Amino acid sequence: MVNMKLGCLNHAVLTYQSIVADGLRCIGWIANYPESMPFLAENLHELTVLLPIPKIAEFAFESDISEAAKKIDITVLTSLL
Repeated sequence: MVNMKLGCLNHAVLTYQSIVADGLRCIGWIANYPESMPFLAENLHELTVLLPIPKIAEFAFESDISEAAKKIDITVLTSLL
């Protein structure tokens, strides 16, 4: 889960590297933006370039559970089965 705010790119990359360094498998990332962020689209794009794993979903704070479920890219998860 990447909280889309100032510093999120560095934090996401370092977290991914730490997960891998611990011998764990990271299958994807989810963007969460509870508040508006300048350059959101650019930051989302940059994460797709920096992280060698797919984006699974994007959630805004106002998303209710049924709407949030529709935003999950289930193909990423089913490809692991």
